[in-house]
Amino acid sequence: MPSDKSYKRPRGQPYYEAADNGVYYVHWSAGRRSKRASLGTREEDEARTRFAQWLLLDGGKKDGICAGE
Repeated sequence: MPSDKSYKRPRGQPYYEAADNGVYYVHWSAGRRSKRASLGTREEDEARTRFAQWLLLDGGKKDGICAGE
């Protein structure tokens, strides 16, 4: 994911981002509510790997998000 803040993500797509505490979180919306889940790491490479796993394994089970859509 580009680190440039001017990058516009497609609306409604899950993404990962570091919080102020340095821990990376997955962010998504469900029913007009924003949600987040910790990726449990402060390392960007590890966060990217865990985000991919989240999309494939967990993301499709949460609130109708499917990896293939």
